[in-house]
Amino acid sequence: MPTPVPRRDFDAFLSHAHVDRAFVAQIYDWLTRVAGLEIWYDAKEMAGGTGLARGLNSAIEKCRGLIVVGSEDALKSGWVEKELNVAQDEQTRSKEFRFVPIIVGDADPGSMLRGVSWIRTSRPELDFNLAIEILRALHPPGGQPNPRRSRDVYVSASWHSDDNTSAVAVCKKLASEGFRMVGDSKDQDGFKGDRLHQIMSSCGAFVSIIPHRGAENATAGEPPYKNFLAEIKLAQELNLPMLVFADPRIKLVGGSDEAWIRVPTNSKEIAPEGERQLGSLFHSWRNPREPHFVFLATDLDGPTAAFDRDVRRLIETITGMPTVVGPDLMTNNIQDAIMESISKAFLVIADISGDDNYRFNIDVSMEAAIARAQGRNLRLIARGEERRPPFMLRTAGQLRTYRNEAEYCGLMRQLAWPFRRRVLNAEFS
Repeated sequence: MPTPVPRRDFDAFLSHAHVDRAFVAQIYDWLTRVAGLEIWYDAKEMAGGTGLARGLNSAIEKCRGLIVVGSEDALKSGWVEKELNVAQDEQTRSKEFRFVPIIVGDADPGSMLRGVSWIRTSRPELDFNLAIEILRALHPPGGQPNPRRSRDVYVSASWHSDDNTSAVAVCKKLASEGFRMVGDSKDQDGFKGDRLHQIMSSCGAFVSIIPHRGAENATAGEPPYKNFLAEIKLAQELNLPMLVFADPRIKLVGGSDEAWIRVPTNSKEIAPEGERQLGSLFHSWRNPREPHFVFLATDLDGPTAAFDRDVRRLIETITGMPTVVGPDLMTNNIQDAIMESISKAFLVIADISGDDNYRFNIDVSMEAAIARAQGRNLRLIARGEERRPPFMLRTAGQLRTYRNEAEYCGLMRQLAWPFRRRVLNAEFS
């Protein structure tokens, strides 16, 4: 049985014909070296139609997606149809599998890609437009609420299929009420100190769903309910509006559970009173104490400024966090507003590019220095040759450089990915 798509080792399988090998090699280098993706690529063993005979299916079953490069010559060879069949089989098994066809020039896929969206590029050359389209296809928003306007709720629940039926019912209702559900992100980078405290502080409400796990008494610090009770206690300390759903058999020891809403662990529906309280949570939700966002420090008149709107959307899709740039801060004292925003950002990405490949932008370097002084997560990038950052930023980590706009957006993807928030809505759509 194939490994579930989210647990696979590779982000995508890069499929191609030998005639497009030079173009595909360029894409592969960008995907891996610049954008930081794990790509399955074997130009010798799996070129064109010979791939299936040598284990293409098993190779794709190790990947979370498939990128097909189709020029006119490649489409005539007939291999795209075979690749498409494999991709469609994967998509039938899992909607999380990504299929990204790239059609080159005037190539006509005809009926082979009927019902499938593709990316068209006029020539076999990787530019910004092609690069951003590939990344969008690999990281679709999936109908999730816009992070700039979302009402984030921290959800404490079981995600084990044997006892999460009631959790699924509650989460579906939360999603239908317009909430964005946030969970614990053990693989999210950038936390300094208590991870749970910081995640919950970035949300405006708290919901817990406690399943029955064999014991009737729920006692703080003791299994099997200690993690649920610890998160409830933290939410109380943060004074978050909260709702607790619990199996009727569970009794809280050493406290009152009168406000708990009772829902059996195996229930696929919520009682009307529970639905009413979930609806009222929308009005009691409050602005988070410490919202998570990404501050982009860039030269607004620089050569990449025209692409920043697309890059901001990409970062928001990847991280689940809104982005902020200086002009977003509508105030008379813009300098103080920028400093305050930087001091509160979860991540600051600073493009300190100067007027040439060796200089740095003074204003953006100062913004980066503020982030460094405030202990923010800081990532530095610059156009041009590899070089050391300004003296006062040399303890801020590696300066990553890019040569063109395609590398610019790929680098943004690589830097943003480790800081992604765990947003649960897609699992209950």
